[in-house]
Amino acid sequence: MPTGSPNGAGWPIAIGISAALLAASLLLGWYWKRRVFLGAWAIFTAVFIMLFASFGSNPGGVGSGSWQSLGYWLAQQDVARGNQPWYYYFTLSAIYEFLPFAFGGAAAIYYGFKSGFRPWVLILLIAAGMAILANGDLSFERGIVQGTEQDISTIVGKLALLVVYGSAIAIPFVLRTSKINRFLIFWTIGTFIAYTQAGEKMPWLLVNVSLPAIILAAKTLNDVVMSINWSNAIRRRAAFALVGVPIFYLLLWKIVFHDLGTGGRQFASTWAILAGLGLLLLGLQVLFSRIGRSQALGIVGLVTAVLLFGLTFRAGWIASYQNGDVPREMLVYTQTSPDLHRLADEIEQTARLTGDRSKIKIAIDIRDAFSWPWQWYLRRYTQVAFADHQEDEVEVGDDRLIAVINANNNVKTVTKLPDGFSDGRRLVHRWWFPELYRELTPETFFETLIDRNRWKGSIDYFLYRKLSNPLGTIDSFVYYSDQIPLMPAK
Repeated sequence: MPTGSPNGAGWPIAIGISAALLAASLLLGWYWKRRVFLGAWAIFTAVFIMLFASFGSNPGGVGSGSWQSLGYWLAQQDVARGNQPWYYYFTLSAIYEFLPFAFGGAAAIYYGFKSGFRPWVLILLIAAGMAILANGDLSFERGIVQGTEQDISTIVGKLALLVVYGSAIAIPFVLRTSKINRFLIFWTIGTFIAYTQAGEKMPWLLVNVSLPAIILAAKTLNDVVMSINWSNAIRRRAAFALVGVPIFYLLLWKIVFHDLGTGGRQFASTWAILAGLGLLLLGLQVLFSRIGRSQALGIVGLVTAVLLFGLTFRAGWIASYQNGDVPREMLVYTQTSPDLHRLADEIEQTARLTGDRSKIKIAIDIRDAFSWPWQWYLRRYTQVAFADHQEDEVEVGDDRLIAVINANNNVKTVTKLPDGFSDGRRLVHRWWFPELYRELTPETFFETLIDRNRWKGSIDYFLYRKLSNPLGTIDSFVYYSDQIPLMPAK
């Protein structure tokens, strides 16, 4: 029975719940704006069915996509795949989704300043709760959970966490803004809390975490665009902000993150940068006097959004096309290495040399789930022996021409290979991002904040994906029989 799929008496319950939720949504939409809702629902349903049914090749995917996908994910919470720290999505968001969270957060802060003291009381409660949670001796104790030693929340820790979550969830309800803005802020905070608390934390779930923030940021930017008197701004030469804002950020970046030398050179560079920043701030003040403070800050915010969009596009491009199969990206949890794809091509060439083609005899060691991706790459080959060579009775058969062995089994297996096999060639089977961020503690976090020398590693990764530690790997060895001819079989 597939994980997450209803079983036995669970079937009528699953069907009943799904039908009730569908009926409720249709009923609400009908009484809300039937034309708008039905059109949107029809588009959504068409896309959902096409994708989950694999364009008609897998009709059952509609049912599994409706229920089993959620059931599967819920079943993983106790397993806690990934075993990531609570701040995992804070880290991922800062690397890939900084644009929506920056402007979504700016919107919440802006409405907070307009809402009196109540939001700030909640902020103080959150800060107090986080301070208690940062005290590990007070909030946590070591214990055995499912056979693994882990941190267990104490009563104090649980109460502090409830204060943090409850105060964060309450913030949208005390903001003086429109209902849609309060809803979007609530959705963003609630989603972030839900996925932070969830047992399974995986990089692909960042889509779910960031979606509310993206909509909130889009709504915020739209409000800013609509609030600006563009004809007046252009007439008052506010377009200079298009040049001034990037230069301001560039100078600020240089004085904060760059080494300006020593002695007289450092003095001259520092004062030159400070003078440039001062002139730009003076220009902003002039812009205030010409078009008003809110209009000028709105234009500065829009230019900032364009710059952040450029960085976001760059991050996406690097992740997709520059580091596509190399796990320098935190978005990649674990990655099959390019070595296996090249080996699959070698196997295909070898099959042509021998004339066996799809019947070439291959041995694959499946220890550590090494059957994947070979079950896919070798799906057209009929004589593939999948076995765990950790077992003493398992050996590479005399008729095998190619053997791929897990590196952890190599020492034992190489002594039992049939005569005539070449020396093995080591290759990377899987590799993954070096997760040193797991070691972060409140002490190291604040020490890094105040020590500029420690910023370099984070900045190098953010901009260039430079890693200070090697990628984690698990390897295998490939062996070829000397029975393989050097020329194609006729």
